[in-house]
Amino acid sequence: MAVPAAGAVRAARAATRARRAPADWYDRYFRVFGAAVLVLLLLGPFHGVLTRLAEPVAAADPAAARAGLALLVAYFAGLVALASLAGPIALSPADARWLLLSPLDRRAVLAPAARRAAALGVVAGAPTAAVAVRLLGLPEHGPLRLAATVLIGAAAGLTAICLATLAQPSAPAARRLRRVALAVTAVAVLTAAAPLLPTPTALAAAGTLSTSISPTPPAPATEIAPRAATSRVAEAAAVVTDAVPRGGSLPEMPLPGLLLAAGLAVAVAAVLALLVWRRLAGFPAGPVVEAAGRVGVATETAVGLEPSFLTRAVEQAYWRGRRLRSRRWPSWPGPLVLAWLDWRTLARRPLRPLALAVASALPAVLVTVWPAQAPVAVAASFLLALAAASAGTGGVRHDADSPALARLFGVRQPAADASRLALPSVLAAAWYAVALALLARAGVLPGGPWALFGPAAAPVLAVAAARLARRGHVDHASTPVVMPMTGSHIPTGWFIWCLTGLDVAVLGCLPLLWALAAPPADPYPPLLVQVIVSGAVVAVHLLRRRTR
Repeated sequence: MAVPAAGAVRAARAATRARRAPADWYDRYFRVFGAAVLVLLLLGPFHGVLTRLAEPVAAADPAAARAGLALLVAYFAGLVALASLAGPIALSPADARWLLLSPLDRRAVLAPAARRAAALGVVAGAPTAAVAVRLLGLPEHGPLRLAATVLIGAAAGLTAICLATLAQPSAPAARRLRRVALAVTAVAVLTAAAPLLPTPTALAAAGTLSTSISPTPPAPATEIAPRAATSRVAEAAAVVTDAVPRGGSLPEMPLPGLLLAAGLAVAVAAVLALLVWRRLAGFPAGPVVEAAGRVGVATETAVGLEPSFLTRAVEQAYWRGRRLRSRRWPSWPGPLVLAWLDWRTLARRPLRPLALAVASALPAVLVTVWPAQAPVAVAASFLLALAAASAGTGGVRHDADSPALARLFGVRQPAADASRLALPSVLAAAWYAVALALLARAGVLPGGPWALFGPAAAPVLAVAAARLARRGHVDHASTPVVMPMTGSHIPTGWFIWCLTGLDVAVLGCLPLLWALAAPPADPYPPLLVQVIVSGAVVAVHLLRRRTR
């Protein structure tokens, strides 16, 4: 029988805290000092925002505003999916073991976790007001418009957390909510990227049917200058402009309408929060215990500074409880069978390739929304291509975790490594080709065969992804490097762990990165050099694996 008084929960928590060592003066000093430093760090940006509100803020380009609003929808849908996956109502492992299953009032036990989840939702949603203001502008009444926009963002974040909380007690409902949220995210990203895909009529009219994949006639030597690249950027921008429907500027929302939208958003969030509060009285213990296990893994990852704990826990949680159909092994040579296992594993996770396909449009969409951040988008596309290649290295990671099991296959190491580089190479080639083609459509890159750089750099990215999968745990026992001038210590274990894999990707893709940083008039020489370097990197990698 549950104890009706919520004071019993406070008494139990007080008894637990009484067993701990009392806080000393320096504990309080560090808390106050940390809060003061945080306030001082945030005071400058906040004052700058208030200063800019004194004058109107111009709205962004209509195409950029539409793409940015679509990205905001994708952000909140992704927030719903992430909250549903993590479990919004999550206690510490100790509270889940001793307080949740005790005869204490369930709502009083879960209330602190619900308040923390609501605060995280508000914090995650409120900053989106800055993006909305940048896209829609502040023509007049800046403080009121900003306050209404902040309320809408905070209410949207709280609504996302409440939806995930209401679906948490039922595993099928949580899965359906995640699928709907991921579908909304994909549709929003594709909607934002739709203007970058011009129609065949616009392409034929502009005469640039192969802007991003066809060769460009070489210019005279006297004209090989930034003017050639500028002209190609203008042509690509013209194609994109012709593909976008011209509807003028976005209609300005009047201040009363914005205040009404803020009131409705707050009302919807309040109703959902009330439903969550009523649901806490009979909230089942099973989902909370599972969420507490995830909190324990995250705590171990943070305390032990070991990211592999979290990634392995996420992968094990995905496969746990799933029924997999058994098939006969194909009668192929041993190396091909090992590669087939990676392909089969990827096919059993269909959302992963779909997510990779949608993410290929993100760099070009970011350039559309923030044209001044084009170098950041190009660098992000390179890192995302490496992440796409890493999606096909599950077998390499398992072999690194249990090398004895890998030796039972009886396959020689060079042949196994060569066969397992196929899937990461295909993923990296397809993803990077689409991403570079869309960046060329967006006008970031001049006309030329930029899509061919994806297959050219794919072998290097596959080798780098294999190194990422084999790096294992962080070596915390390594000798730190002491800086003589400052006396600070650099942990070499973390430094080496972060650079493993990334070093091969950067050094092996130097021709590609050089071409992206300074687009040449004729991109074929860097493309040829990239092909040669990729072949050399793969050959050296297989030779080193053979000698081990």
